[in-house]
Amino acid sequence: IYTTEGIVIKVRESGEADKILSVFTKDFGRVELFAKGARNIKSKLNPHLDLFNHSRVSFIAGREFFRLTDALKISSRKKIGENLIKSQTLGRIFNILEKMLQGQEKNEKLWRALLSMIKYFNSLTNEVSKTQIISFEGIILFKIMHILGYIDSTNGIFSELDKIHEFNEITLKKYENSTKEIFKIVNSAIKASGMV
Repeated sequence: IYTTEGIVIKVRESGEADKILSVFTKDFGRVELFAKGARNIKSKLNPHLDLFNHSRVSFIAGREFFRLTDALKISSRKKIGENLIKSQTLGRIFNILEKMLQGQEKNEKLWRALLSMIKYFNSLTNEVSKTQIISFEGIILFKIMHILGYIDSTNGIFSELDKIHEFNEITLKKYENSTKEIFKIVNSAIKASGMV
């Protein structure tokens, strides 16, 4: 049995009551987990497997997927889900991430960035401006693409983005005027990767 922390980045329905989860884990990178009966209301796993949740998961090897045996929510998406813009933004980020991650590979730097992102998003009030959220989306996608090796950030102002470990209002304000340029670089890197 393998036990680690993970962030649920994609959920698919399977059969009558099962789920297939794409989870980015602290120790194994991205894994596909088969959660038998997880869509049943009475399932003990159900409350811990929502999209964007940070959970402790245990699983064993199966034929096609790892099979989930236990899960315990560490932090939930509740506050994120209350704001449509926040929820859609995180959905776009995770959709790109899920496609970019091919196979299992531990990536501690990416794990820390995603954990910091979830923590910050949960702390945002519903009054946060759309401009701030768009700025945040650009920065986190830039960091993801840089960590995965698709962006060289050694030149100019963008060399500082790699040093961001905790997100806050000051960070967003600092790069607000660079949002268009950040997205231009990100979109170019995504296109060049051929993954999305």
